[in-house]
Amino acid sequence: MDARPSTGVVAGDAVIATADGVEPGTDFVCVLSVIKADGSATASDLTTLKTVTSTADGELTCSQDFEPFEAADEGGALRSCPVRPKDAAEGFTCAVAVADAASMGVLFVGAGIFTAEEP
Repeated sequence: MDARPSTGVVAGDAVIATADGVEPGTDFVCVLSVIKADGSATASDLTTLKTVTSTADGELTCSQDFEPFEAADEGGALRSCPVRPKDAAEGFTCAVAVADAASMGVLFVGAGIFTAEEP
């Protein structure tokens, strides 16, 4: 999964995540998130949650309008995008996360990683 642009994202930019080889004609959810590289923690801005459908060719595109956000991860720690130095040192990064809608996010598809700039 890729994200464009992948660097220099600022408030108001559209971040577009793309993937191919997914199940054709399937609904997926996508959301702006802060994720840990090993997948052990995520913090998502649920106000950006949207459903997208893959094409008949198995291609998927999700566009998110970026605004800086803070959200709590599964352990209750507050994470932010742009990522704070402490969170970056722990392996967190900004992403457009995509998961299968039928499982309500249990079946994680991938994440388009990007770097956001401080306002």
